[in-house]
Amino acid sequence: MISLPGLLERCARLNPTGYGTRFNGRDRSWSELAERVARLAGGLQGLPLDEGDRVAILSLNSDRYFESIFAIPWAGFTMVPLNTRWALAENSYALADSGARVLLFDDTFTEQAEALLKEVDSLVVAVYTGEGHVPNWAQSYESMIADSEPAPMSCRGGDDMVGIFYTGGTTGFPKGVMQSHRAIWASAVGAMSALAMNRDSVYLHAAPMFHMADFAGSMNAVLSCATNVIVPAFEPSQVLQVLDDMAVTHTLLVPAMIKMVLNHPAVGEHALLDMQCIIYGASPM
Repeated sequence: MISLPGLLERCARLNPTGYGTRFNGRDRSWSELAERVARLAGGLQGLPLDEGDRVAILSLNSDRYFESIFAIPWAGFTMVPLNTRWALAENSYALADSGARVLLFDDTFTEQAEALLKEVDSLVVAVYTGEGHVPNWAQSYESMIADSEPAPMSCRGGDDMVGIFYTGGTTGFPKGVMQSHRAIWASAVGAMSALAMNRDSVYLHAAPMFHMADFAGSMNAVLSCATNVIVPAFEPSQVLQVLDDMAVTHTLLVPAMIKMVLNHPAVGEHALLDMQCIIYGASPM
């Protein structure tokens, strides 16, 4: 059966020692990723959750965000990636609308996460995924991994719902779009011939990981057992440096982001010799 966790486990078998993620000086192989994801899934199963319950993520891009994308369905739950540009009221609406029970958050959203935990009736647990001190009202992401046994992979897959992704709400309230394992897999497979990634490819997560656009690129990287290089958020000078330093071959940038990179004063200082493919969308080039 097709499932997101199954795709991760496949990379751990086919390319165990290859880089899975590279973020902020933390480099993890595909086999290390699979181990951490299985342990995080075990930790999530220790929370007051039932099969299919919603686990939301409010965080900038990180290797832990990437792990959570797989650990949540590995444990048998449904992910709800929240828009990092939304204010408290909008995220409160999405959490209540989806019935989310758990919220994963990082340092950028500590204040908002505490407010959401008090405001949204369905939320029962917050899990801190950041780099600093764990708030006394939250559980520690890394402790959940360290203290939990690896969980068996959930049998959910195929047409089972893997996530709820919220639209921008430009014509009314945001709408939760239900995505299945098979739908995300089919989207990635459909782009494989155009992107032509392989195990030597390096995909840069510069677009926000909550968005389906970045999902398309990252799932293609997983299908290809390529490397996922991650930056917290788009910043032109950092992206230019990472493109060179990490030998990035593929990335997704909307036209406005591409323009900001090309217009940056330091663009001429970067050779960008490894770049093979830039995916874009959302507006005309």
